[in-house]
Amino acid sequence: MVLPTDETPALLTITDPSKVSTEFLRQSQIGDKVLVYQTHKRVIIYRPSLDRVVDVGPVIIETPVTSAP
Repeated sequence: MVLPTDETPALLTITDPSKVSTEFLRQSQIGDKVLVYQTHKRVIIYRPSLDRVVDVGPVIIETPVTSAP
C-alpha cells in the first residue's frame, strides 16, 4: 500500500484490544500499529507479525461542542 507523503500520521500501538472504543478497531490485536491520517480521513491497521495491512477505514473526528458562557 502506498501511504500519503504529504502528511505525518498519528501512530498508535495496540497494547490492550479490549480497551479500544470503536467497532473498526475491535479487530486489532496486541502489537498492531494504527496510522491515523487526519487530512486524508483514513485509518490503517497494520499487523507487523504478518507484515500486512489488516484494514483501512474512514476517520471520523468529532469536534467537541462548547457552550457559550
